[in-house]
Amino acid sequence: IVDPTPDPSPTPGVPGDINGDGVVTAADANLAMRMALSLIEPNAAADANGDGTISIADANIIMRWALNL
Repeated sequence: IVDPTPDPSPTPGVPGDINGDGVVTAADANLAMRMALSLIEPNAAADANGDGTISIADANIIMRWALNL
């Protein structure tokens, strides 16, 4: 089983790439959602809209990026 918890201090990379694999996917949106719900520790890569907080809006943006919408 792979631990879905992202690296707590990711290096700067692709915006929205929370898990640090170099690609924005639905997995990143899922992590952002979990961060917005305070289920896991947040990290800066999840702040997709740049407002300084991680919210459902960020998870939505990351999902749209993952789906190329």
